Amino acid sequence: MGTDASYKSDLLHIESSVVALERITNSGDSIASTSLINEPGYWRRRIETLLSQRDISQVDRDHAQALLNRLRGIARSQAESQRI
Repeated sequence: MGTDASYKSDLLHIESSVVALERITNSGDSIASTSLINEPGYWRRRIETLLSQRDISQVDRDHAQALLNRLRGIARSQAESQRI
């Protein structure tokens, strides 16, 4: 598998996890931090690692940035629900 395909595959995997986290927060539930995969910070670090690669395409870079924005929204929702 080429590097470009590898980045796309990683981003799709990360996106599916982000979707699952969004579903949890949108339903009003809190995310249990029983595993790294439940931590938005884990996925943020994975994305930042991808973005640090010089040969990542602009399309993949844009996809990664969009996922980072969605993770920020999840983190905000978590913070707001903890204040309530």
